[in-house]
Amino acid sequence: MPIFANENFEKTLNIMAKIRFILDRHKPNKTGTFPVRLVFGSNSKEAALNMGIYADIEDWDEENQLVLSSDPKFKRKNLLLQEKYDEAERFLEDIERKGRLPVDPKKIRDMFAQKDKAITFMDYFLQFTNTKSGRTKELYTTTYNKIKSIFGTDIYFSDINSSWLQKFEQKCNNKTNSIGIHLRNIRTVFNFAIDNEIISADLYPFRRFKIKKEETAHRNISVEKLRKLFAYSGTDSENLARDVAKLMFYLIGINASDLYDLEKPVDGRINYRRNKTGRLYSIKLEPEAMELLERFKGKNHFLCFQEQFSDCNNFLKKINGKTVIRKMNEKQYLKRGLNSIGDAIGIDGLTSYFMRHTWATVASELEIPKETISEALGHSIGSGITAIYINFDRKKVDDANRKVIDFVNTATISDHFV
Repeated sequence: MPIFANENFEKTLNIMAKIRFILDRHKPNKTGTFPVRLVFGSNSKEAALNMGIYADIEDWDEENQLVLSSDPKFKRKNLLLQEKYDEAERFLEDIERKGRLPVDPKKIRDMFAQKDKAITFMDYFLQFTNTKSGRTKELYTTTYNKIKSIFGTDIYFSDINSSWLQKFEQKCNNKTNSIGIHLRNIRTVFNFAIDNEIISADLYPFRRFKIKKEETAHRNISVEKLRKLFAYSGTDSENLARDVAKLMFYLIGINASDLYDLEKPVDGRINYRRNKTGRLYSIKLEPEAMELLERFKGKNHFLCFQEQFSDCNNFLKKINGKTVIRKMNEKQYLKRGLNSIGDAIGIDGLTSYFMRHTWATVASELEIPKETISEALGHSIGSGITAIYINFDRKKVDDANRKVIDFVNTATISDHFV
């Protein structure tokens, strides 16, 4: 019996979880001493955790699991072992009391190892979210709030398995692709935690769980209707939305969050990393885009959007708008934007994202090669070694964009495609 254990050094809980120390004789350090490891045992299985404490074989008491007095630092080492043992004991008792004690000792070890870095999965999720910015941070925050609304915040990594993911999927009350975004965000946080050795790969819950995906509805419009949109004149809000949509189209379907964050051009090109993917874009500014950029010029930022809207979400809400009547102070107000323009010219559910799909569709109808369209949209043009050695000619994308803009702005009604 170890001299510093209360009753028995192997603490046995209700489901037979045990803790003890061993001297790992397989991996000596540079000084030739061996690491003392804290071992978690359950169901005849064990998992060990390094304590940062080392001892010679001759200085280790295997029976009592302590460092002998022949070691010059035996008092300090034994004190550290006692502290670590007490800490592990309290941890096990706490998670057992909460009904969260796993049977797998590897999960117990990983929960104990990561508790100081992120006591719960939600703590770590929030830490990860705070490393992001812009629209990406908003998406992870939305996922965090969704998990919180369903399960609360007291969630360990080990709680999340296939059954948990299925339950989350059922209770999400969102469309399939929206749920998929939440699940991919959860998966990313798991991968990040594993890569940073916060948890072991054994806790990864997506091996037997497949994230469902529905084919996205085509959100493109005909050239005829696109020309009607560009020529539309309505309220100030609608005209603002129209001009922003035109600018997005001229910039090859740039996303609203990237337009919101856009910085000053260099040598006649805008250069940015897409918030959603991190991919670098470089787009030549055509005269049509330059005119609109000049109109939207800001005082303290390249564009005025950051000065007029508190964040990209509010910017996007303003641009898209909805034909919704609201009663405020006994008066009726109509919220207008691309949605209401769409109603007027026969495009159901028109939003800014239509510009990206429509640009690609027009380019395809003009028989621009798929590789050029993919490069323009930031899609992968290949995989593996082949893609590494492709140095894509940016002039091809520049020429494609000029061709698309010319076709949209000069084609007659009879030239349009459906």
